Amino acid sequence: QTVLTTVADTAARTTGLVQRASKLTGALFVQTLVFGFLAHPRSTRAQLATTAAALGVEITAQAIDQRLTEPAAHCLATVLDAAAATVLVADPVTIPLLTRFTGVYMQDSSTIGLPRTLAHLWVSSGNQHTQDRRPAALKLGVRLNLTSGGLTGPHLDHGVTSDHRLVIQDTPIPAGALHMADLGFFDLTTVARISSAQGFWLTRLQASTTVCTPDGVKRDLLAWLAA
Repeated sequence: QTVLTTVADTAARTTGLVQRASKLTGALFVQTLVFGFLAHPRSTRAQLATTAAALGVEITAQAIDQRLTEPAAHCLATVLDAAAATVLVADPVTIPLLTRFTGVYMQDSSTIGLPRTLAHLWVSSGNQHTQDRRPAALKLGVRLNLTSGGLTGPHLDHGVTSDHRLVIQDTPIPAGALHMADLGFFDLTTVARISSAQGFWLTRLQASTTVCTPDGVKRDLLAWLAA
């Protein structure tokens, strides 16, 4: 409630989205978009106006369109940052397999294509030599604690950013916790940092990774595992 009311109103004034008294306050603007797109991911302006009416403000589709400006984008980004910093958790689950850890953290990312007019803000990984020709894209990194439901993120980055360079990659986990991620996040520096902080990690192995004994003798991994 705080994020979608107090934070949204403050963000609207700070970013210049709301500069004078208006029936469509920062909070109502943000709630209209959040609830509107939750109900209909491809909402039209008319559908958003209907959502606004349900929230108690009568506004036309054209009026909503006029407010979808750069200050509005900065306002929404500020609200998203505040939401990402508000981690909601439940009582830890009691699954025996997971209780041996202080937390079980799974992280992943998702990429969203954007209109080419945003290419100067959010750079895509696509180029003329690939099938992905989208000039603009946004990557969101998230981490979920399976034992409590606590979600860290989403944190925004360029679509071109590698998973192992996302902000979420450097977010520490508690001692005694387990970290899991796919090969996109595979990074020896990261797993070494987790180990040194008394954490655990589980990952598939990059094909080019060399496995050695503590004294530096190279392992034939397939033969070693088979034995």
